[in-house]
Amino acid sequence: MARPTKPMRPQRAPKPGVTLLPREIAIRYRIADYTRSRWEREGKLPKRDFFVGNKPRGWFLETILKAERGELETA
Repeated sequence: MARPTKPMRPQRAPKPGVTLLPREIAIRYRIADYTRSRWEREGKLPKRDFFVGNKPRGWFLETILKAERGELETA
């Protein structure tokens, strides 16, 4: 007897303005993509906290705002 399959949950896209993807960070700070990746390695940006499929894809806007105010430890 075949196992019944679970219906797939629809994946919802994040609401605009709630998350920032790496390209949006580069636009926000007016920097190149390679500068953004260097800032991530050097700890000038916080660790990514927005996950899609268990992979870090970006940041929540709240995280970036806290980092800009100095309320958050980076890297």
